[in-house]
Amino acid sequence: MYRTRLTVAVVALSVLSTPAFASTILPTVTGTAASNAAWPAPPGTANHFHGTFVNAGEMGVEDERGLVEFNLTGESPFAAVLLTFANAPFQTCCPAGVSGGSYTVGVYAYAGNNALSFSDFDVPGSLLGSFSTAGMTIGTPFSFDVTAAFNANVGGSLGIRLQALTEPGQTSYTFNNFTLDTAPVAAMPEPGTMLLLGIGLAGAVARYRCRI
Repeated sequence: MYRTRLTVAVVALSVLSTPAFASTILPTVTGTAASNAAWPAPPGTANHFHGTFVNAGEMGVEDERGLVEFNLTGESPFAAVLLTFANAPFQTCCPAGVSGGSYTVGVYAYAGNNALSFSDFDVPGSLLGSFSTAGMTIGTPFSFDVTAAFNANVGGSLGIRLQALTEPGQTSYTFNNFTLDTAPVAAMPEPGTMLLLGIGLAGAVARYRCRI
């Protein structure tokens, strides 16, 4: 019985401190910037875009890098922000006689401009993480913590860039369903609530010790 009370008290404290994702922010612009230079393309060589597809990899002599930007005008800092996206049905693989490659895709955050521009192809940013395309299927989900990058760009634009970090082997995969799921900064519990919870927790611990 006392173990149960102790567990309930600990769970209650956990609930008070764990953010719950409550709202979603959708991208304002998506696309793929590409360079006709072979992978990896030298800086500043992007020269065309690919519609609204978000591709990352290599196709022919093109180094393709997917771009997504979120307009953060009017937004406020959040306690937690999660970037989510998935592998899409459309993919460009492969030229005749070339088999699809398994490679590593890097996910970068950068200060955006609420528009696609060639500078976004290689503008400096922070690496949020990476994933391998090996075994990836249509609909495979991905998620990355972007809290720091989001809060640093509040009032402006948060850009996300997907690009191959290892040789793509003439393969370019497509991704979609980009969203930012946000959790508000948790309000501090009222002093009275915290006092009662503390007393209950202390009592549960004391009784548990007496039993052993």
